[in-house]
Amino acid sequence: MIETQKIYLEDGYKKRLSVTILQIVPYKKMVGVITDKTIFYPEGGGPPGDRGTLGGLTVVDTQYNKNREILHIVSKDCALEVGKQYELVLDWAHRYHYMKEHTCQHLISGILYKSFSIDTVSVHLGEKNISIETQESAIHPKTIEAIEDEVNKALLHPSRVTSKVLPDEELSSLELRRAPKVSNNIRIVTIEGYDEIACGGVHLNAISEIGSVLFQSSESIRGHVRLFFAL
Repeated sequence: MIETQKIYLEDGYKKRLSVTILQIVPYKKMVGVITDKTIFYPEGGGPPGDRGTLGGLTVVDTQYNKNREILHIVSKDCALEVGKQYELVLDWAHRYHYMKEHTCQHLISGILYKSFSIDTVSVHLGEKNISIETQESAIHPKTIEAIEDEVNKALLHPSRVTSKVLPDEELSSLELRRAPKVSNNIRIVTIEGYDEIACGGVHLNAISEIGSVLFQSSESIRGHVRLFFAL
């Protein structure tokens, strides 16, 4: 297995990076390029994979393969060479949109859990909105109004978003809203005053960057209420 240094976890705002190609492997009808380090987030449990360019070639997606190696997906006819250095350039508009949505989803789910005792079952981040499937079979409209109000009040303050990697034995002291899905050296993302959860994604530095949130609609799915929000 080839390990790629995850620069996106160290600096989610870095837009360009010089990298060395370690391997080029088949990926469906295209190829995946493995580099020594990357600023591109590979899809996994939230935001879609990043896109942009590598050595001037279009990277249409970033994915893990079955070996958990990070692949930058490019055309099968790419002229990139193993062992050479190229520049990765992030599609920043795409990345930043999903950074905002992902951070906002953490905030909303944290407020649902802390203030309304509502657990999040699953989430989807899209081009136009965020959907959050809750464990509730019904939520009163006035409760939804209160949720929206509390989220927007939170956004008036520059609460920081921070992360730290902890061993399993230190997790018991935290107020996590959901048990980690992995073990050993777990990355914990915290929105000061609102949320704390294990997550390997890319987030904003402060929730004030989100702006404002609008509740759009709700629906019933699998016996649960799913809420839709737009930024």
